[in-house]
Amino acid sequence: MDAALLGYEMALAGKQFRDGEGIIKKGVENTIKSVGRLSKDGMKHTDEEILKIMIE
Repeated sequence: MDAALLGYEMALAGKQFRDGEGIIKKGVENTIKSVGRLSKDGMKHTDEEILKIMIE
């Protein structure tokens, strides 16, 4: 929800994220790949820890 509101407020102000800012890449397909990599590779350890906590 927070991201949606931020996007809305930025659009109203005529602002946007540009490629090269954080995980934003040139073109939507490349940005999607970055987000996919973050969720697949970057969150693996987090997922494992959550599962450990749940079964304790």
